Amino acid sequence: SSKAQIYRRSDRNTGLVYWQRILVAPNPERRLPQLDGATIWLEGLIVPQPRVSIIVPTYNNMATLSRALESLVAQDYPNFHVVVVDDCSTDSSVAIAKDYAAKNPIVRLVVNEKNLGAVGNYAAGRRFLEGELFMIGGPDDSWAPTFISRMVELLHERPEAVAAISS
Repeated sequence: SSKAQIYRRSDRNTGLVYWQRILVAPNPERRLPQLDGATIWLEGLIVPQPRVSIIVPTYNNMATLSRALESLVAQDYPNFHVVVVDDCSTDSSVAIAKDYAAKNPIVRLVVNEKNLGAVGNYAAGRRFLEGELFMIGGPDDSWAPTFISRMVELLHERPEAVAAISS
């Protein structure tokens, strides 16, 4: 039987990062170049994996923030980061986000110096966008592990689209 493995590749001309799904095959008739001593063949096209920036604006969301961050760090998409932007919470929201940031290098915490309100907090988070794509994650939401992958896939399939949303 074959096993799928994922390898990171980059295009020197464009600088884009790609992830390549490869089947490791025991079948000697399907031999192609060796990779780390295993016989391989490609299982499809290489699809670009643009960096996704996720802003999670918070204000006193200690009851739901852990669930939201847990579902984000469990995403199967390989190229994203999460910025929690706290608007001077008076509960333990900052401590929860700080704990996730300490354990997960993809999570970063930013605490506003003064309360900016909901719209101001969203706007403050824009300073930390690093990716080609962005997402606003509600501190009281949770996402299936394939959410980001599926949204990026839909955008890739429809280059004329400017947004991908789900219900």
